[in-house]
Amino acid sequence: MRNYESTGDGYKFSGERVDADGSTHTYSFTVKYDGKDYPVTRLDPNGADSLNVTLIDANHIDSTSKKNGQVLYTTRVLVSKDGKVMTLTSKGKNANGQSINNVLVYDKQ
Repeated sequence: MRNYESTGDGYKFSGERVDADGSTHTYSFTVKYDGKDYPVTRLDPNGADSLNVTLIDANHIDSTSKKNGQVLYTTRVLVSKDGKVMTLTSKGKNANGQSINNVLVYDKQ
């Protein structure tokens, strides 16, 4: 589950992920669209600890996720013009050094 709340010059995010082994990871952050790093609060110690976001247009943002100041992966977020579908495309490495090339598609509920 992913929740987004506009803050005017950025957004507040909270989410929960359930892995195949049944473990649950929660995470949250508040960012501005200024390309500066902001902390990520999470229960998963292997994930990113900071994130920066750049607003490209009304339906598109690019973000960079980091761990200990080192880039892990970049994500392009595209929201459909009707606002009902969000596609996240992430490329780079996870905190364990494994390559990732993920495409996630979410429908608005």
